[in-house]
Amino acid sequence: MAPTVNLQQLPDEYAVCLLDPAAAIPTWVPCKQAAKTFINISYCEDELSIVCPSKHIPATPPKDIRIDAEWTAFKLGGTFAFDDAGVMLSFVRPLSENKLGVFVISTFHRDYLLLKNQDTAKATSYLESAGHTLSIL
Repeated sequence: MAPTVNLQQLPDEYAVCLLDPAAAIPTWVPCKQAAKTFINISYCEDELSIVCPSKHIPATPPKDIRIDAEWTAFKLGGTFAFDDAGVMLSFVRPLSENKLGVFVISTFHRDYLLLKNQDTAKATSYLESAGHTLSIL
């Protein structure tokens, strides 16, 4: 049986930013002490990706940064072990079955689900129908 989990909608609108892998982290990306919110910085050999609240991005961002905005972020309530089977599937499956895209980010203790703003209302309905509860932080 799939786990039932509470999803907490984060208050900000989010953006996903793509930078060159050699780029420095922009100064407008808040440091952890100032952020008090979810920020993800991921690096691999061919990109630097930053997920942060849209409000931190300059009104006229540099042209070398590709930005995909208008994301809503949800934090999965509780912590899950790496070998807890089916947790993420219990969220992704009802969205996928209803043709909604999802962007998932996991840290050591937390999992985050990002949905495009225009899909949020439909997604919350599908997730609640699957037995999950939602709340707004």
